[in-house]
Amino acid sequence: DMRLRAAYERVNVGKFEIAINGLNAMLTMARAEDRPRLLLFLGIASEQLGNHDDAIQAFGKVLNEAHTSAALNAEAHYRLGAIYLRRGAAAWAKMHFVATEQSKGMVPHIPARDIYTFLAQAAECLGDESDRNRYLSLAKSAR
Repeated sequence: DMRLRAAYERVNVGKFEIAINGLNAMLTMARAEDRPRLLLFLGIASEQLGNHDDAIQAFGKVLNEAHTSAALNAEAHYRLGAIYLRRGAAAWAKMHFVATEQSKGMVPHIPARDIYTFLAQAAECLGDESDRNRYLSLAKSAR
């Protein structure tokens, strides 16, 4: 537990490379119920370092873990959506943001307004003006 907390704290304070080394080492011996959170933090650290392929892989594994909570699942979808939107893969981004939207409230630090704004951006990239307008309207009315 102490090593887990130390690794999470390294991500929180921006020591991403050190955190990645520690998280990878812990994954080999982690309890099944700890793996999803380890993978999420591994993805966050990788994303912050610009290693988007590694982040996608880690967040994807979060979604496939048997012991992933609804909150971790929603956060992994949100982060995957953001990466795919930045990469111009709007259909993939939209899919992940829709999954996040369906779980809204599960991750209180992700405002619904942000989810709908990203969905509007993805819809715009896909040329779907109707969805874009609907999501913008939802973003304006969301908190």
